[in-house]
Amino acid sequence: MAPNGRTIEDASISRPLGQLMIAAKNQYNIENFVETGTNLGETAEWASDCFESVVTIEFSDNIYAKATARRGDIDNIEFVKGKSQNKLKEIVSELNTRSIFYLDAHTGGCWASEEKSDVISDTNTNPCPILDEIAAIGEADRQHFIFIDDAGAFLTPPRVDYERHNNDWASVDIGIQELVAQIEDIDEDYYITSWEESILAVPPDATEFIKNTISAIRKSGTN
Repeated sequence: MAPNGRTIEDASISRPLGQLMIAAKNQYNIENFVETGTNLGETAEWASDCFESVVTIEFSDNIYAKATARRGDIDNIEFVKGKSQNKLKEIVSELNTRSIFYLDAHTGGCWASEEKSDVISDTNTNPCPILDEIAAIGEADRQHFIFIDDAGAFLTPPRVDYERHNNDWASVDIGIQELVAQIEDIDEDYYITSWEESILAVPPDATEFIKNTISAIRKSGTN
């Protein structure tokens, strides 16, 4: 539970994943939470109670307007409008400490909605900027924690409902091999695993801590 009583159920991430993020925050004194793909700001709001600073990036005009209308008054959340792969370069260059990145800017397919129609209809927009996002994080002068949402979409072949739109990101043909290769460009010793519908990329020095924490959360039966 966050300091003000807000629970993980208010966010779009699972309770165990949230516990893992908070454990990493406490162990490594992480102050910053950076999110791509704001949606309506549920996860950013949860993170604002757990981290000193939250930055969330959204490309869709429609979604950005709704998110800022609902949660724009939260002091420690910075809502950024633009393409995540571009904005991340600016944000990463300004970070002075290790941070947690939660990447969820991939649109299209089963995540498509009328609210994101401005993104889906924009043929100049990359519907899955994940590789460029990882590359931007890799330009940092320190190793960050990376959490990638929707692991199943990268671990399995495209499903039929991913093909409802011409620019569906599944057609970009990005899978786990491409993700691993991009992460290993940062450091080949990054610990990479999949847990709670997310792909985790963990700095080498935090590998054992993350493994042990996941094991402890599993044994506790948290869900």
